[in-house]
Amino acid sequence: MARQPIKINMLGTFSMEYDGNVVTDANSRTKQVWLLLKYLLANRNRDVTSEELVDVLWDEPIDNPNNALKNLVYRLRGLLDAVGRGENGEYIINKRGICRWNGDVDCIIDAEEMEKAYAKAEKDPVPDNYARVIDIYNGDFLESCSFEKWVVPAAVRYKNMFFESVRKYCDALKAEGRYEEIEVAASKAAKIDPFVERSHIDKMRALHAMDKKKEAMAYYEYVNDLFYSELGVIPSEELRSIYNEIVKGVRAIEADILNIKEDLREKGSEKGIRGAFFCEYEVFKSVYRREARTLERNGQSIFVALFTLSASSGHNISGEKNEQMMEILKDVLIGSLRRGDVVSRYSSSQYIAMLPTVTFENSDIIVKRIRKAFAEVYKGTAVALNCKLTPIEPAV
Repeated sequence: MARQPIKINMLGTFSMEYDGNVVTDANSRTKQVWLLLKYLLANRNRDVTSEELVDVLWDEPIDNPNNALKNLVYRLRGLLDAVGRGENGEYIINKRGICRWNGDVDCIIDAEEMEKAYAKAEKDPVPDNYARVIDIYNGDFLESCSFEKWVVPAAVRYKNMFFESVRKYCDALKAEGRYEEIEVAASKAAKIDPFVERSHIDKMRALHAMDKKKEAMAYYEYVNDLFYSELGVIPSEELRSIYNEIVKGVRAIEADILNIKEDLREKGSEKGIRGAFFCEYEVFKSVYRREARTLERNGQSIFVALFTLSASSGHNISGEKNEQMMEILKDVLIGSLRRGDVVSRYSSSQYIAMLPTVTFENSDIIVKRIRKAFAEVYKGTAVALNCKLTPIEPAV
């Protein structure tokens, strides 16, 4: 009876499986042993010299590198015993200064299967062929050692294959109206790398086409918050235009005036709304433009204030600390400003506020009050809160 091939996963979590036995590198203390195995598998179609392996496995010169490598190969063979013997004996061949994976051992490697599937899809670009590529890819190539120099080029290549396949797959399915499958593929791509915006665009278009408008709007809010908090940017014009298109559709459906009124009502209004109105930046721009149009007629003065958080040294604050400070500042702004004031997040470290019916002197008092309130909540000295004020000019 023919033996089963060994299944080896190199995309995402590394693992080897044979006849129900599975070994992985999770929580392993034998990092170099696993690194040796992965390097030999990644180069399994050629001989690898001892000198090359020593360079890969040790960052610093070591005493007697040949003996150290021989010991590592011995330990690797012991680890592979947990998988089971291959039909043709040893997994690793190590003779006369050459080391390699035994080519006679039958194995299926997901990275190699992905390359074959991608080549087939490029030759015959039908959706099912690209679906196979998408199905195989489950994460970065050798993600547990992604910082190794020799891993990076391959990781980039496989990731590009995946996202190119998702793009072509979704484009092909649009023509056939297969939006549920588009949503599944785009969701997987967004999970693999949430900052590739094309995945979000495909998912939102699919949700819109399936009439899942409320779900699409909620998804846009998630993407908008993600891009704000992690990158300090807002989604592209294309993604915002899809959102606006969906919003118009939702409005068109609400034919009953009571439904519209309920939809317009701000949450919490039955208990009384306190503090400033917080909205996303696209909404803030619309409010700004409306106010600029009415300034000349009503004679009001409106100031815009830009609040910026930075380290006391003048540099930007990064990571989780920045988000904690921004949440504190958001609460302070909403609590310190009036119900008629409008606040929005402008960047990863900035909020913008619109202050109607105030003079420059009054607005300066408001800013000082906010600084004081922020200082009372945040007791540290490493963060500075700066503010710039400018009046809104009437639209002409």
